[in-house]
Amino acid sequence: MKLPKNSTEADYDKVSHVTMLYRGSSGFNEVLEKPWDVAMDWFENDIPMALRIAVPDWVPTQGTVQLKEAADFGNASLAKYRKATFSFYGHSLASMDVQHTVTSLKDEYLERISGVYIYNGPNTYRTLPGVELKKLQKIRIGNGIKS
Repeated sequence: MKLPKNSTEADYDKVSHVTMLYRGSSGFNEVLEKPWDVAMDWFENDIPMALRIAVPDWVPTQGTVQLKEAADFGNASLAKYRKATFSFYGHSLASMDVQHTVTSLKDEYLERISGVYIYNGPNTYRTLPGVELKKLQKIRIGNGIKS
């Protein structure tokens, strides 16, 4: 459904389904084309998260700023499209964004998730606070996570 340029709440309420596609990391082969993207993806997200997952006793076990922003955007989107169901997709770095998003959603939004699909990304389970871990029991995730 294409929304009008100046959409109203009534317009957003007509949307029945939203697909959220999160983008994975820029590859090192793109460093000349997108140096900032590569640096942010790898040095601000991928490497810190790899350490937080692999050695949680040595580094803080929490998500990065990008993962928190992804979670905030997910909650804002569910608030905006109040009657829509949602599907979440992510690959690589984006799989971590999706994991943090769906486990950070407000409880009243959980029943509106129609699917969560994550591919070729790490399992961020060890970086989630206890309250977010409990939400995993309510969410069905189709994934390619390796624990």
